[in-house]
Amino acid sequence: MSGPNIDAVKARVRKQQEEAAAAEAAPKVTQPKAKLKTSPEEMERFMKDFSEANAPEPERVDLGELSAEVKDNHANFEDGVTYRGTVIDNPKTRALIESRCADMDFGDLILSGRVCQDVPILKGKLEPSYQSLLGKEIFWLERNAHIHASSNLAMASWMGYARAALSMTAVNGKQFESHIDKDGELIDERVTEKITNLLNLPEQFISMLLVNYTWFNVRVEALYKDDFDLLKNG
Repeated sequence: MSGPNIDAVKARVRKQQEEAAAAEAAPKVTQPKAKLKTSPEEMERFMKDFSEANAPEPERVDLGELSAEVKDNHANFEDGVTYRGTVIDNPKTRALIESRCADMDFGDLILSGRVCQDVPILKGKLEPSYQSLLGKEIFWLERNAHIHASSNLAMASWMGYARAALSMTAVNGKQFESHIDKDGELIDERVTEKITNLLNLPEQFISMLLVNYTWFNVRVEALYKDDFDLLKNG
């Protein structure tokens, strides 16, 4: 048997080397990258967002000194109460109404758990009597709020009306029937009736009653002021 043809083997090796060199020297062809398709609507949104993000900040306009009327409407007492600046909700109206109110006695809180006050909002037209609420009344309202309102916002609004309704013991001298029985328990039907009666009043009356209920509560809290001042100074 004859051995391999060395010349033929060398020729094949040379050919493979030449082909490899030629392939290396040839220009490489790359496949073009696929282009992302962008709709006109997407491009418009992009340009809008880009313009808004890079828009210069507007120049600040100096409005000068606030008028005395604006300052009065946004003033506040030392208790931190803020006002909407309306006819019924401003510092001057509050000061006038409170000047007509008799002082409350802290001793009443100790003896009965409540303090009461007649509040002449509109003399002869709207004169409610408020009482401070007990813990069990607040708990009843919190426990039943979901029955009368479905959302958190509505429940918070209902709580405001309900607290004012339970706080009122009379209007224009007409005494309301108590919503608490002889055993000290809340009567569900009477509580609901008091709240309904409040909501049946004209909107402007309700607004005045709510605002003045807030101010009444601030006056109740002020009964503790001297005690807390002693704590701070001690």
